[in-house]
Amino acid sequence: MALTATELARRILLLHGLAEEARVVAAAMRDLTCRRMMLTIAASYERMAEHLEIAQDHLSLPITPSPRLCP
Repeated sequence: MALTATELARRILLLHGLAEEARVVAAAMRDLTCRRMMLTIAASYERMAEHLEIAQDHLSLPITPSPRLCP
């Protein structure tokens, strides 16, 4: 099953939202190691969103959904 443009856009927004949520959680943390780890997670979500944005612009092949990103 290929992703439609709407589904792909929704996943991009979801990943950006998860990144923002991780940054908010990190800001509330007092332990520097934990805060750094949460910010790393946020950066990973942003990178995944960026990869999907590139795919959205450049791929003509259908993208198969990942079960981990299918809410």
